[in-house]
Amino acid sequence: MGMTRPRRAVRHGALSSVRQSALSVRRAHVSIRQAVLIGAIRVGPAVVFVVFGVGKFANHASEASSFATYGLPAPGLFADAIGVLEIFGGLALLLGVALGPAALLLAGDMIGAIIVSGVARGETVSLTLAPALLAAMCALLVIEWRKRRPRRRGQGRG
Repeated sequence: MGMTRPRRAVRHGALSSVRQSALSVRRAHVSIRQAVLIGAIRVGPAVVFVVFGVGKFANHASEASSFATYGLPAPGLFADAIGVLEIFGGLALLLGVALGPAALLLAGDMIGAIIVSGVARGETVSLTLAPALLAAMCALLVIEWRKRRPRRRGQGRG
C-alpha cells in the first residue's frame, strides 16, 4: 500500500504537467489565430484606404466634382483632406501605429461616405465597401480598447 500513494502523486504530477502543456498550446493557438485575424482586419482595409486615398489625388478633378455633387463645401480641398486622411490612416493601420486614432478617424470617414454618397446618392461602393470598412474599424477600436482597459484581479484574457 505504501507504494500506491507515491505512484499516484507522481502520476498526478505528470498528468498535471501534461495538462498545463496542453493548455499552454491551446492558449498559444488562440493567440496566433487572434493575431492573424487582427492582422487581416488591419491590412485588408489599410490597402483599400491607401488605394482610395491615392485615387483622390490621381483623379483629383473627378473626385472634386463628385464631392461638389454631394454638396460638400470647398470640394477640391475636401477631396485633398479625405485623401490625406485615407493615405495616412491606411499607412498607420498597415504599420500598426496609432491604431486607435487611425481607426476612429477612418470610421468617421466611412460614416460620412455612407451618409453623403451612399444613402443620399445610392452609390454602390458607399453602400457595400464602406460599411465593411466601418465594421473593420469598429472591430479595431474594440480590440484597442480591450488592450488598454485596466484588468480586474482574476480576469483572464479572452
